[in-house]
Amino acid sequence: MKQRTKNTGLAMIVVMMALGILAVTTLGISVMGNLSSMQNRSADESDDAFFAARSGLSIKLAQLRAGDRTDLDTVMPNGTRFNVDVYGPGDPDVPWPGFTVPGGPNTYYILAEGYSKDGTGGDFGKVRRVGMLVRKNNSVFNAAVIAGTKLQMDSLSFTDVFDSAGPSLAALDHRLAAVALYDPSATVQIDSGAKIGRNGTSAEANLLLPPGFNIANILSGAAPGEFAAQVTEPLIADPGPIAPRTVNTAAPTIDQDGVGNDIVLTPTFNGTEYVYSGPELKAANGAKIIFDISGVPNGEVAHFDVTKVILETGGVIEINDGGVTDAKVELYSENEFKIEGGSLVNPSSVPDRFHLFCRTGEVKLEVLSATYVVARSDVKAVIESGSEIFGAVTAPEVIMNQGIVHYDKQLALGGGSGGSSLTLLGYHTHSKKPSRAFP
Repeated sequence: MKQRTKNTGLAMIVVMMALGILAVTTLGISVMGNLSSMQNRSADESDDAFFAARSGLSIKLAQLRAGDRTDLDTVMPNGTRFNVDVYGPGDPDVPWPGFTVPGGPNTYYILAEGYSKDGTGGDFGKVRRVGMLVRKNNSVFNAAVIAGTKLQMDSLSFTDVFDSAGPSLAALDHRLAAVALYDPSATVQIDSGAKIGRNGTSAEANLLLPPGFNIANILSGAAPGEFAAQVTEPLIADPGPIAPRTVNTAAPTIDQDGVGNDIVLTPTFNGTEYVYSGPELKAANGAKIIFDISGVPNGEVAHFDVTKVILETGGVIEINDGGVTDAKVELYSENEFKIEGGSLVNPSSVPDRFHLFCRTGEVKLEVLSATYVVARSDVKAVIESGSEIFGAVTAPEVIMNQGIVHYDKQLALGGGSGGSSLTLLGYHTHSKKPSRAFP
């Protein structure tokens, strides 16, 4: 009898210990579950706050392009909220002590704060902030390359920055040499080794994508290898079609061949503008077609309107300003512009003084061509075989096969208040202030 009582007592002790262990285990699992739930909720709230901030930023960017720089404070249908403040140079209020908006007029720092809804009676929980520094610009050349439906860069292609005002390449911020798209249906192929904003072996500039862009349409290329980051915001406007100009097809075709076989074309004033108009320009083997704008007053634009331009090996189009005028040249080609080993000579080395427009055909540079120009086509731009543009290029389709675009910093700095696009100068997610200096 005593033995049975002793065994019963031991059994009760073992059962109690098992129940205690089970209770502790259950409590631990419950606590861990609650902690996991809290962590998940915190992460969800943080994501909600971030996307609220991004939503506010996108809305404000679109409004700023339209001329509205007023602040925003909006509660969204899902209960989250965003607050957006816009700061300009010289504004008395600042986002934090000691901060000033860098740059001149039309430069803005946009600070968007997003707030999650914490579920406790309408109060807001997590806070995330997104800041962007932009410059409003009336130029369509707000990035090194702007494409519509297609962008292709092979492994030897790149963009970087130079400054036509003088500083060396080493002193420049290559984050300005962005590549942008304005059509949400575009396809993007950036081969391994290509660089957007190349600085040594790194890529420092962003790939700018329009709202609604399908990331699956990026066929190759990735951050941080080929570009710094993907930024999907309404920054770049569709430049729209090139305005047609009247071409005098009855004038003689210019076809120059051989060294010394040069011709000078001089625009005349028609009561409204300075214009030369003729059907076709062609040069090869050292022959020059000289655009003489020395008689065009400062601040004016000299128009050269033709049906086609073809510069074969050694063919040259050269601007002669006589050192007496800062007039700009706009070369309008109705059908085609092709450099096959020829060159464009812009003695000012200022791309903004030489604009090239090709309305119904492609702009094509090949065989080691280099020029200071801003080029625009309504069809396609092809830069290949080591050809270089010092300036910028935009077209619905941009193909760079060993092509190089050195973006002129001055194109990003220029422009008036009537512009409809924004140049991205800096982008940050932060709690208090940016972690990097702005260019």
